Amino acid sequence: MEVKGAAMLYTVATLAITFAGFAALLLIVRQLAGGTLTALDRFLARTVVGHCVWFAAGALIPSTLALFDLPEPLVWKLSALLFGLPMLALLLTFQRRRTAATGHGAPPSVLVVMVGLGSLSLVAMIACVFAGYAYAGALRRRATVQLPGPGLRVRRRFGSDFARARRSQAIVSKAGSAACRGSRRDRVRR
Repeated sequence: MEVKGAAMLYTVATLAITFAGFAALLLIVRQLAGGTLTALDRFLARTVVGHCVWFAAGALIPSTLALFDLPEPLVWKLSALLFGLPMLALLLTFQRRRTAATGHGAPPSVLVVMVGLGSLSLVAMIACVFAGYAYAGALRRRATVQLPGPGLRVRRRFGSDFARARRSQAIVSKAGSAACRGSRRDRVRR
C-alpha cells in the first residue's frame, strides 16, 4: 500500500541526501582553497549533515509504516511523532550543543529563524496531523519548510570565505596574465 504523497516524500529524501553531500563537499573545497576548519565549521557541518539525514529518514517513515498495512491516519500520526519529536529535541538543544562545541552561542537571528520558526512549524505539523487535517499535506509542508534552513546556515558561513578566495584568485590571475602579456611584448620587440 502506497501512502498519498509518497513521490513527494521520496523527492524530499533524495534532495536531503544530495544537500548533505554538497555541504560536506563545501568543507573540502574550503580546505583546498586554503581555509582552516574551526570548531564552528565542524559543528555546522555536523549539524547540517545530521539534519539532512534526519529529513531523509523522516520522509521515508510514512512509506515504511504503510508496509505494515496500518490505517492511513495511524501511519501519518506515527510518522509525525517519529519524525517530529526527535527533530524538536535537536532544535531545542541546538544552542547548548553549539556552546559546548564552539564556546559561544548562536546569534539571535539564527535562534529566531532556526530554533523558533523550526520548532513552531514542527509543533504545528504534529497538531495538524492529530487534529485530522490533511495528513500528507502537513508532513510534506513541514519537510519543505524546514529543509532550506541548513542551506542558509552553510551559505552564510562559507559564502564570504569563498568570495574572498575568488577575489584573491582573480587578482592573482590578472597579475599573472599581465606578466604573460609583458613577456610576449618583449619577445615580439626582440
